[in-house]
Amino acid sequence: MRRVLLAVVLLWVPLTAAAKQVRFSTVYEHDGEYTVEIDAVLNSPQAELRRLLTDYNHLTRLNDVLTESTLLATHDAHHHKTRMVAQRCIAMICFKAVLVEEATELVNGDLENTIVPAESDFRSGVTRWHFEALPGNQTRVYFESIKTPSFFIPPIIGTSIMKKLMMDESLTAMDHLEALSAHGP
Repeated sequence: MRRVLLAVVLLWVPLTAAAKQVRFSTVYEHDGEYTVEIDAVLNSPQAELRRLLTDYNHLTRLNDVLTESTLLATHDAHHHKTRMVAQRCIAMICFKAVLVEEATELVNGDLENTIVPAESDFRSGVTRWHFEALPGNQTRVYFESIKTPSFFIPPIIGTSIMKKLMMDESLTAMDHLEALSAHGP
C-alpha cells in the first residue's frame, strides 16, 4: 500500500530542475497527443546549447533513456535526418521507442524537429527549441514537444505516467545541457 501511495504522490509533486530557473512548465494530453512546454533560464550561452542539441551522434548525453542517437543524413547545412532510440522500464515492464526526425536549424537560430511517422513509433510530432540570449552567458530557453505515440498507452494511469515521464525527461535534458555546456566543446 505504501508503494502505491508513494507512486501516486510522486505523480503530483511539483517538478523542478537544477537549471538556473524554470519559469514555467506544463504537460498535458488531448486525444492521445502529449504536449510538454518549458520556459527556463539556463546558465549557458545559446551558441553552446545549440551546438549540443545539433550534435546528433551524441544526443544520448542529454538523457539516460536515450540508448542510441544517429545522424542518418545531411540534406544541407541546416537540414538533417536523425534517429534516436529510447528505452524505459517502469516496474518490470520495459519498452523501446524509435524516433526518426527531420531536424531543421532555422534562420533565427531556433531548432525544429519533425517526426517521420513511417520510420518512428509515433504517428506525429514536433519539437521546438527557441533561444534568447540574456546577460551573463545565460539563455532563456523555450521548449515545446508535441508527440502522438502509435503505441498503446492504457487510459488514466498510463496517461498520467506518460505525462510524468515526458516532463521528467525534458527537465533532465535541460539539466544535462546546462552541465555539458559548462565543460565546453
